[in-house]
Amino acid sequence: MFFSVFSQEKWLYFLDIIIEINNNFSYIIRAKG
Repeated sequence: MFFSVFSQEKWLYFLDIIIEINNNFSYIIRAKG
């Protein structure tokens, strides 16, 4: 149970990082374009 919750939190954190990188990447492309 504990492991499952911990794993889910880690996954959400990981997803958050991916979204953040994606946003930054889009911003950089727009700035260059």
